[in-house]
Amino acid sequence: MPLAPVGMVWPYYAALTVLLPLVLMGALNAVPYIAMEGLVEKLSDGPKNVRSLWRALTGILLLAIWGVFIVSRVLAFIDWRLVSVYSLGCVLQIKTRYRTKKLLIMVANHITRFTESRVVSRRALIDLHQELTTYVRSKL
Repeated sequence: MPLAPVGMVWPYYAALTVLLPLVLMGALNAVPYIAMEGLVEKLSDGPKNVRSLWRALTGILLLAIWGVFIVSRVLAFIDWRLVSVYSLGCVLQIKTRYRTKKLLIMVANHITRFTESRVVSRRALIDLHQELTTYVRSKL
């Protein structure tokens, strides 16, 4: 069944408005992730499980280095209250990433597929599911 808001749409947009900045705050921690992916491309030469092993090994090391760097910079130059806000933001980002991804899909589906009405009916979702199922089966 495709993800789409059922019933009134505004609560989904409101939730996305609250959660999206938390997930975007995760971009502050993109440095170790980008470095990890670069190292995985350089070091791995085998199948997917070897890539996963390198991703885990390099990710843990880079996360530890990044953590020490952030903590040292924060303790040297920034107030402890900002440290607690940053830490809380990181935890909330991890906790809300999955829900935000699903909300983004729902809102995108609503904008692209269900623009004719403000309320998505169950019948419209079933029709969309049938259409997608028919399309996928025709491609097999």
